[in-house]
Amino acid sequence: MSPKHNDPRRRHSRFLTDLRVTIWDSAQKLLDDRAVAHDVTRSGFGFETKVDIRHISRIFFELELSDRNTVTGAAQLVWTRRMDWGSWAGAQITELERGGARRIHRVIHGPGYDWKGLADRALISATIVICVMVVDDLFRRHPSPWDTVFQLWPLAMILCGIGLVGMYFAHRN
Repeated sequence: MSPKHNDPRRRHSRFLTDLRVTIWDSAQKLLDDRAVAHDVTRSGFGFETKVDIRHISRIFFELELSDRNTVTGAAQLVWTRRMDWGSWAGAQITELERGGARRIHRVIHGPGYDWKGLADRALISATIVICVMVVDDLFRRHPSPWDTVFQLWPLAMILCGIGLVGMYFAHRN
């Protein structure tokens, strides 16, 4: 029985699609230029080929990514299964060209930035700026700022508590 796609034992997210992969044996002899890779991760992929690869332990590959980039590298075959029409195999990537892991990661997770992380940082920064402005205004305009600080202290503690609870639930999801 194969592991599920969301199996907690997996270390990397998988790209569940079919990608063309060209494979060579360890002597650089072309085995299949129309093999199909499935479940691609930064650490490996499964693939199907018309070639009997039961006797092969190491391959070189060129993976055509969905964004029209390619990634080349070497992989160790972890398992192989012969079928009537060809073979299935699981390949653990042992070598990748420079930038290959980044390109695979970009295809799996999509390009872009961590917008949630940026929004969190912006919210924290805005809160700090507002607090500094309030404290500055408090000390400049009020004749006895410490009396006002002590009067507002319970409200400040309640607002901080609400903010901490909100951050806890935001990061929990």
